[in-house]
Amino acid sequence: MQADDFARAMAAGEPAAILIASEWPIYGRYGYGPATWKAQWVVRARAARFPEAPTGSVEVVGNRVARELIPGIFERYATRQPGEIRRTDARWDTDLGIVQPPGRPTFRGVIAIHRDPAGEPDGYVIYHGDEKWDEGIPDNIATLDDLHATSDAAELALWQYACSLDLVATINADTRRVREPLTWALADGRAARIKDVTEFLWLRLFDVPRALAARRYEGSERLVLEVIDRVGDASGPAAGRFELSASPDGSSCRRSRRSPDLQVEARALGAAYLGGTRLADSGRGGAATEITPGALARADRLFRTADEPWCSTWF
Repeated sequence: MQADDFARAMAAGEPAAILIASEWPIYGRYGYGPATWKAQWVVRARAARFPEAPTGSVEVVGNRVARELIPGIFERYATRQPGEIRRTDARWDTDLGIVQPPGRPTFRGVIAIHRDPAGEPDGYVIYHGDEKWDEGIPDNIATLDDLHATSDAAELALWQYACSLDLVATINADTRRVREPLTWALADGRAARIKDVTEFLWLRLFDVPRALAARRYEGSERLVLEVIDRVGDASGPAAGRFELSASPDGSSCRRSRRSPDLQVEARALGAAYLGGTRLADSGRGGAATEITPGALARADRLFRTADEPWCSTWF
């Protein structure tokens, strides 16, 4: 089944595939590796103090107005966020409660839009609440279902709005970054804590030369990689020896007959491809073998990125 899936993807000209794994052990056998990570955050709203005043304004809107504004905001955010993927029109219809698919809970969220000082919409938050009144004290919980913006200022203004909700003691937010800018915007960073971290987007390379030449690199390096890829008893699509010449100004990658600097399994390279997982980590347990001394450290530095990839979209 996997071999057939790969054949169809390559016939369609896909350089790579992504998925969200139900279980960790399944997809490494087929060349996938965990390429992005997500965190669940818990914020103590009453302890969350923002030294800086928010910019712009926030208004609660209906789902029809939101449907006109939010897809464009998300698209602008996604184009600057490594690892993010697009969302379909049908997805927005269901996420905003305009269409109610059978078997899904009825939409009961609140939608708020942030506008910059000029009045242009540049961020949004979708959230819902759960009441908690132990001993008559309002310790209600707000769950952020989605929060994105096209600038850090707009994003932090939406967090500040969420933390100011009446009668709310706790804010839960899932599928967030492991490193949230929110932490550094608070007077007391301990008011926002990570509850859980797990892998999210898994990636598998098909066309190695095309994929490695297409991504950007923050450093310069020349390496020959021998990719080990097996699908059942056959050689996988990523198998081969490739010479990568990378720099911030542009990169190239081609098949090579030169001696390899590094042997690496397809799953380890897929995990490191977006820069969210260190090759030094995904290559543990024999998934990466140095031929040239120091090659693993060189490759690890090359694939790392200052801006960590993040995918917030379930599919």
